Amino acid sequence: MNLILTIPGTAISYKEGNENNVYGLIEPVFKATGGLTLAQVREITGLETTTIQNWVKRGWVMKPENKRYKERHVIRIILINSIRGSIQIEKIIRLMEYINGDVEDTSDDLVPDSTLFNLFFKTVWLCQRDNLNGEEEMLRAIENETQGIDYLNSDGKERLSKALLIMTLAYQSSVIRQKAERIINNLL
Repeated sequence: MNLILTIPGTAISYKEGNENNVYGLIEPVFKATGGLTLAQVREITGLETTTIQNWVKRGWVMKPENKRYKERHVIRIILINSIRGSIQIEKIIRLMEYINGDVEDTSDDLVPDSTLFNLFFKTVWLCQRDNLNGEEEMLRAIENETQGIDYLNSDGKERLSKALLIMTLAYQSSVIRQKAERIINNLL
């Protein structure tokens, strides 16, 4: 089966092959540029400039460094963007805090943002590939993916699994909502 996706929360096309490290597809951009400009983040995510600036102003995303959005900034923006079509933004922020605490402090992070990004993408990909729709089967797939994270205790793995389940369900809900809106727009 040859799945073609768009990386959730972005306008970046994705073709099967890097499911375990989708972050690795964008990481070289950060290394080569030292960060992205606001215009580049807007291009990647499809978000309006004012939306991104508002998220920074509210403290949901770290302030850019020298007008450059580093990988942590961009990953947080992508993750929020990928599920905001079905969950209120304030609840998304609480979910992000549940996983990684204070946006400015990496010492309270359950997992690095790049790991969260990879796990989220892999979960979305597995659910699509294997047609996983039930909560229990999705949770089993998530738990299978998080088992290799040796630095997390069982409570941490459980928190991460619950958060990934919520994120995956929210993403799927957003996709379904977009399909329904496309269909209804063709009717009217």
